[in-house]
Amino acid sequence: MAGRILVLAGMIAASIFVVSWKGLAASAPPRTAVTATNAKPATSQAAAAAAAAAANPALERRLERAKATYAAATEASRKRLDEEFETIAAAYERAGNGARAEATRDDRRQFFAPATQPAATAAAPEAPPAQQPEVKDGWTILFRSSNPLLWNIDVRNRDSYAVALFSAPSRFRYLRLRRADTGEFVILPTENIPGRVYPADKPWFRGDKALNRHACALGIVDVDRTVDANQVPVLEIAPEGAYSGWGFAQRAAGDGQAWVWNGIALEETVMEIAVTARELTPDEKACLVGR
Repeated sequence: MAGRILVLAGMIAASIFVVSWKGLAASAPPRTAVTATNAKPATSQAAAAAAAAAANPALERRLERAKATYAAATEASRKRLDEEFETIAAAYERAGNGARAEATRDDRRQFFAPATQPAATAAAPEAPPAQQPEVKDGWTILFRSSNPLLWNIDVRNRDSYAVALFSAPSRFRYLRLRRADTGEFVILPTENIPGRVYPADKPWFRGDKALNRHACALGIVDVDRTVDANQVPVLEIAPEGAYSGWGFAQRAAGDGQAWVWNGIALEETVMEIAVTARELTPDEKACLVGR
């Protein structure tokens, strides 16, 4: 009897479950098929992707500041190392070891040569187009400033003008160094812009911006006579002596930038450097050095 009751109870419960399930199924909303009318249009997806890829001005400015900080730190480290090279070389010279001093400077030139600099692990950003240099009376002007550190850098402002050397003419025959205050100039026959020439038997242009005692050497070196480095700003110190000339020089006694013209010290002076491939005028030929 008890068994029959349990079976009957089970049958009743099953009937109730079936009825309840059918009622729920009937009351549920019909399923909606996914069709093309429900998908997002391709144009909307493209717009969303473009919005996601749009640059954030604040983040871009932050990145540019970081790049500028890196560049400044790299240049500062280079200058410190360059000064250390020169300090060591000068110490050898004072000790009478000119050969070792010259070897140290050779080591510096090799170390700073482009081929010895570490390559970037990632592709460098594309460089902006070079500034077009000024041209006047057939002379391509590369530099005009009282600050020699701006040589070979693109700069144009109220006080200074300079272009990177890769925007200079590929061929030229003469280089002119001119004082902006008096208009005086000297012209050097040359078809290139060397960093340093040694040994030299005629005047040459120093374009390596050698740093020593917080001063930069840049200009035409007069090798026709040596000078007393304690009395005259110099552009080159070699084992056989010190040389002055025309341009931006260094003081043996004391720190700081010096300016010099034909071996005579000047106050701070704006100077201009230009090159040309044309024939010189009679007045220009009269100002040739190193013929």
